[in-house]
Formats: sequence, C-alpha cells, structure tokens
Amino acid sequence: MKIRNILSLTLICVSAYAAQASAGTMECASSKSGFIRCELPDAGNRNVKLIRQYSKAACNRDYTWGADSDGIWVDKGCRAAFSYIDNHQAPTYSGYHPARNGDGNPYKQGSNEYEYYQDGYHAGLDDGNANMSMACERHSDMYDSRFKESFCAGHAAGWKKARY
Repeated sequence: MKIRNILSLTLICVSAYAAQASAGTMECASSKSGFIRCELPDAGNRNVKLIRQYSKAACNRDYTWGADSDGIWVDKGCRAAFSYIDNHQAPTYSGYHPARNGDGNPYKQGSNEYEYYQDGYHAGLDDGNANMSMACERHSDMYDSRFKESFCAGHAAGWKKARY
C-alpha cells in the first residue's frame, strides 16, 4: 500500500512539473537594436503572446519579434515580456484571459490590432473587477500609440464584461 501511495505521489509531481514546463513567461530584449534569440525549444508550436512592451522601439509581431522552432526572437530595439503555452492546452493561463470571438474583437486574427485588442480586453477585465474607471490611458505603457484605438476598444469591452 505504501509503495502504491509513493508511486501515485511521484506521478502527480511529475505531471505537475510537465504542466509547468509547457506554460510560462519570459523576457527577451534586443540590445543595441540588434537581433537576439531567447531560447525556448519549439516556440513555433506554442501560443506566444507579447504581454508587456518595455522598449520605446516598436514591437510588431513578425517584424521586430516572433517565435520559431528555436525560441522567441526580437530585433530593432524591441524589449518585451512574452507568455507562452503549448497549443494543445487551454487558452487561459497565468491570469491571462484572452477575448473570445463573441467578445467583439473586430480585427483579423494575427494582426497587431487583434493582439492589442486582446491585451486591452485583459486589462479592462482586471480594471472592471477592481472597480477602477474605464480609462484605458492608464495602461499607455502597454501599447504602441499607433494601436491605441484597438487597445482601448478591447479595454472597454473587457471592462464592460467585468462590470455588467
């Protein structure tokens, strides 16, 4: 009986470790505006999202950042934090709740506008649940000013979802 319990506990621990290894966050920064690759095996087969931009230089998917079989790469001064999850896992993790199609994201999936809407939706949910105002400008460090409209549209949708 003791051996069965030990084996069960070992299996639970190994399963928990495997689940942790398949999702997480990491930072990657382009130094002196050069190309940098941050190692993340099989990143091209993971759902990788930019969750926080630190640089003043633009971070645009497939132009100044991306993910491939060797990891997440950044270029041209992009510095950011990224989340990742294996594609076969549920799309919500680590507190990140992406907008669903029914939540009004009008942008083409994979576009910068779509991604900023998603990020705005997440921030709006957090603000609404914290009883904060609907002012998306408080998150100006989370979006490139060119995509303020899509971020704020997502923020408003997320805020309304949390409040009503």
